[in-house]
Amino acid sequence: MKTMIQQRLSKRPRQSVESGNPCDKIDQLLSFLVLAEHDPKISRAHITLYVALWKKWCSLDSSAPLTFYRREIETLSKINSTNTFHRILRQLHEFGYLRYEPSFNPALGNIIYLKMNV
Repeated sequence: MKTMIQQRLSKRPRQSVESGNPCDKIDQLLSFLVLAEHDPKISRAHITLYVALWKKWCSLDSSAPLTFYRREIETLSKINSTNTFHRILRQLHEFGYLRYEPSFNPALGNIIYLKMNV
């Protein structure tokens, strides 16, 4: 039995997020949530961090990769531990939900590519 989200996603034609349509960005988040619901490796911390990254990416109104600083995403995701933040981010990368390119230069920020149609 399909959930309402799965039904909605299956009815919509797939478009790339680069088209700039706000619904495509919502579909990106909904696709992640549907997959996370059935993935036993994903915890609420993973979901919270992904949603925080997605919100930041949408606020920039850009299809380009997201450049961010750990502090701002930690605050947005309510993750208070730097170790937990890095562990969850690394796991999202390993599980294939995003591509993470760390920057070891504090002035540059880290880069995230949200995977389209996860």
